Amino acid sequence: MEVKTGRRAIYIPSGEISGLYRLMSLRGEERNFSRLIDTAVDRYLITIVNSLPPFTDAEWCLVFDALQGVHVLEEGKLLPIGEDIIEAMEDEQLDAKWGVDGETLKGRLVGLTYAEKQAIGEMVEGFRVVRRQGGHDSYTTIIAEIKSHFRGGDPSTEWRSVRRSVRMSPDAL
Repeated sequence: MEVKTGRRAIYIPSGEISGLYRLMSLRGEERNFSRLIDTAVDRYLITIVNSLPPFTDAEWCLVFDALQGVHVLEEGKLLPIGEDIIEAMEDEQLDAKWGVDGETLKGRLVGLTYAEKQAIGEMVEGFRVVRRQGGHDSYTTIIAEIKSHFRGGDPSTEWRSVRRSVRMSPDAL
């Protein structure tokens, strides 16, 4: 994958419609825009990796199979993602196809949090991209590669070095 670096011009709509503008206003980082974006994306990916349901590779394959052709990152498609997987599993016996315990998986899909749904959506989109690129001998390899992209480095050591020991004052209450 080739990534070009350097100066880029992007348009950020002002006002409540733009999540990036809202974040910039909240953080007060209009001047250090690159750091704001990098930090926000890092936090998002950390949230994704920590919200991934603990599916086996076979369960992930069932999920990918069930959601083929669904644009899962659209909000309207993301919210019912668990129900969509269950419906495809029941209609097409995907649990038998992938050799997974369908009833146990259904129980986990019914109770998904929003963050888990978002993480599933990111895994599905990542699977599509990595699979299209080719060069993998198994789905297990693709799944591991996607997860490694979410993980990246260990940001905890970097954040620890910046942490300050300043406490709040109850006088400001």
